[in-house]
Parts: sequence; structure tokens; C-alpha cells
Amino acid sequence: MNFFKNNLTIKILAGLCALLLWIFVANIDFKVDYLEKEIPIKAYNIREDLALASDLGKIKLKVRAPKSLWPKLQHDSIDAYIDLKTYDQGEYEVEVKISSQDPKIQVLEKEPKKVRVVLEPLVSIKREVSLEISGYSAQGYEIKETMLSPKEVEISGAKSILEKIRKVAAPFELKGEFEEIKTEVVPKAYDENNQEIDNLSFSPQSIEATISFKKSTGVKKVEIKAKTTGAPEKGFWIEKIEISPATVGISGPTEKIKEVNFLETEEINVSGIKETKEEKVNLILPSEIQANPNQVLVKINIASSITTKSFAAAVGFENLDRKLKVDFSNPSSILLIVEGDSEILNSLSSASFKAEVDLKGKKAGTYHFKISQENISLPQKVSLKDFEPKEIEVNITEK
Repeated sequence: MNFFKNNLTIKILAGLCALLLWIFVANIDFKVDYLEKEIPIKAYNIREDLALASDLGKIKLKVRAPKSLWPKLQHDSIDAYIDLKTYDQGEYEVEVKISSQDPKIQVLEKEPKKVRVVLEPLVSIKREVSLEISGYSAQGYEIKETMLSPKEVEISGAKSILEKIRKVAAPFELKGEFEEIKTEVVPKAYDENNQEIDNLSFSPQSIEATISFKKSTGVKKVEIKAKTTGAPEKGFWIEKIEISPATVGISGPTEKIKEVNFLETEEINVSGIKETKEEKVNLILPSEIQANPNQVLVKINIASSITTKSFAAAVGFENLDRKLKVDFSNPSSILLIVEGDSEILNSLSSASFKAEVDLKGKKAGTYHFKISQENISLPQKVSLKDFEPKEIEVNITEK
């Protein structure tokens, strides 16, 4: 017993050092960090008569893995999923589970831990498919005819998801072809904002597309104009619209081509947006006119009309005894940095701002006053970001 009691502190410290050394050795070849990209959450074992009606989103993971694995650590080696085997129709909060193909990869943290899941009865509808061709045919050639077989597909999913469908299209990109093409294309469903809709299944999953070509009867280059609907969120505006390509070649009967001086895109909804938006859109083509390409990339650059500006607000005084006067203040003005709509700020001057100091009860002498936001008066729709100085010196004398 004396052996254990003697030098107890040293023995505890030695034990702690041994433990820390073991932890260090165990982790020396490992790296702990968040994965660069979030992982999509999948749903497994949904009952055959049910469909997912909610977006599961993605999960952020913090993992511990050997340093040698990190350069080639792929998201497909880690699976984020929810198991819905025992769930009936309704709304639930379900825990997200993680599995890894490599046992040396350990998940330390996950965000979110649970996701909202909505299950609805599985329903099906039939919709016609359109072939959406992008790219370009060979010089001097244009598309003669396109065919899809079958022209219609059956789409299965939750009713609330199916109601969002505005069009069903099979995209295909040309790369300078001029001979007839037969290929398999994959149908996709899109909402009113031309965004692809998830959580749907198609039957058949792919359809055959046939594209034939003919020599152009007449070719003309025309400008493209982007057609937008709605307005950005208040405080933001469309700074510039970039279209790529800015011009396209059109072909068709000579008399028809003469009538076309520009082409418009399908409507692009910019309602409520506050950041730059990039979208591929189809061109609106007059009867008997073809464009090469018939789809363009439109980039709508959004800028904020909120800006900052500085003003010098003169220091004013209130509630000073009538027998006294302010001999001087150092400094005599406060530099304000304010934020607001650029049009409003450009219409203001330093006289629009006030910095008031309350001298109630003060006698002759020199004082130092702390300046806070409460001392500063601002015009409407203008906010204060910063100001200097935070303290002023005031000398009061008798009249």
C-alpha cells in the first residue's frame, strides 16, 4: 500500500502522459475534417403503394479517416439514407443513417441528424414528351424532322409532386451531326421555373429518338433577346443579362427568314431573386423557322441597390442651462457610415443627419461624453453601420 501512496501525483501524471501519447500515436496518420461537399440523402424501403412527397436534401458530415484516403475520398463511398420500411402514409421526423464502404472511415458528426419526411399514396399519370434539342448541326444543315417512340410516358409519384409538372421533355445535344440519328433519350419532368423535379419514376425509363437532317434552304444570323417575367427582391435589380450564344443562325423559307430580325427566349421568372441566375432556355421560333442552336444559356446578373456612404454629422447640444454656453467641442462633427438604397443616399447631405448630446444638469467645465447610436438621428430607410469617434470633449463656460 505504501508503494501506491508514495509519489501518487507523479504516477497520475505519468498515466495521463501515457494516455495522451497513445491518443497521439493512434491519430497521427488520421485526418479529422468536414467533407468538402454535402451528401444527398436517399430513401430506402418505401412501401410499394406509397411515394415520397418531400425533398430530403443533403447532409453535412465530419469524418475521421486515414490521411492517405482523403485525396481520393469520394462521396459514393459514404451513403446517407433513411429507412422507411415501417412507415405508413403521413409526415415524420426520421433519423438519417450513415454507412461507409470502408471501415476506416468514421463519421463523427452529421447535420441534420433527422429530416422531415412526407409519404403520400403512389399515383400515376400519362404525359406526352417533347424532344428538346440543344447544340448545333453541321454547317449548311438543319433539322428536318424529329420523332419519339413512344411519344407518351407514365409518371409515378406523390400526387402533390405530380401537380408541379409543367412539361415533360427529353434533352439531347447535337454536336455537328448531319446524318440521321437514332438514340435513346431519358425523359425528365420540369416545374414552372424549368427546374427538374425529383422523386418521380418513368415508364419506360428511356425512349427512342430519331433526328433527321436536310440541307439549309436559307441561313441568317439574328440576335437573341431574353424575355423575363417578375422582378427581383426589393433592394435588388437586374444589372446585366448575358446570352450565350448572343446570335444564332436561322433557316427556313426565304420569305419567312426576311421577316425575322431577332428571336426571343421563353419566359424566365426572376420574381424575388437576389442572386445571379443562370439557366438554359429554349428559343421561341416562328412557324417554319428553325434555329441552330434552338436553346441558349442566359445569365441574369443581379446587383444590390443597397450601398454604403459616409456623412459628417455636426454635433448639437440640448438642455443646456441658459446662463451657459458651449465654448467648443472636439471634434465638432461625427463621421457616420450609413447603409441604404443608393437612390436615397444620393439624395441626402450631411445636414440630413444629427448627433445630439444632452447637457442637462451640467455646469461650467470640461466634459468627456461617450457617443452611442442613441445620440444619432437618421433619415427613414437608412441604417447606421459605424461611426467615429466614440467619445467627444466638450467645454462649457458662462455667458
